[in-house]
Amino acid sequence: MRLSNKAYDVIKWLITIGLPAVGAVYWAMVEVWDFPRVTGVNGTINSIIVTLGMLIGYSTRKYKQREESPDGDLIVTDDEGEKYLSLAVNQSIDALTSKDAVRLIVVDKSDLTT
Repeated sequence: MRLSNKAYDVIKWLITIGLPAVGAVYWAMVEVWDFPRVTGVNGTINSIIVTLGMLIGYSTRKYKQREESPDGDLIVTDDEGEKYLSLAVNQSIDALTSKDAVRLIVVDKSDLTT
């Protein structure tokens, strides 16, 4: 599952600010307005917070896994002032061409030979 940045930000705001605020206001108003089922309402709100937190955690873990494993290296070679690029991939060409995006690490060839 891939979340957009906007969806991630909205869910994170709901988890950290929005839903806890609603629960706190409801709890505070129970005595003043004689609201029913404080335990049920706040239990439901907390269940939603936990569920959304698990969704955010899963999405974050998948994002970090994608960021941590590059698809290959873009090797920069400097030959008397002329720069050349070469590609070293960690997967088959078929696997790479089926992706929406490919992540490469830029590597200076002089760093490889020393």
